[in-house]
Amino acid sequence: MARRRVDHHSGPGAFDMARKQAKHGHHDWIVWTDKDGVQQARRVSQAHMKECLLATGTAGRWYLIGASDGVGMIGR
Repeated sequence: MARRRVDHHSGPGAFDMARKQAKHGHHDWIVWTDKDGVQQARRVSQAHMKECLLATGTAGRWYLIGASDGVGMIGR
C-alpha cells in the first residue's frame, strides 16, 4: 500500500511535526505564524514560500527547517 505524502501541518504542534518530517523525510520545511496566530508548516516550494512571505509581511518572522538534520533557521 502506498503511503500518503504529508506536505503541511497547522496548529500548536506544527513546528515539532515539521522538524520530524524534515529529519526523516529529507525535505526542507518552512514554519510561520499566520495572521490568526496559528502556526503553519509546509514543505518548501515556490508556492509555499510565497504564501509564507505574504502571511508574515515585512515585520514577520518565519523558520526554515533543514532536511536530514532538522536544524531551524530564522528568516525575517
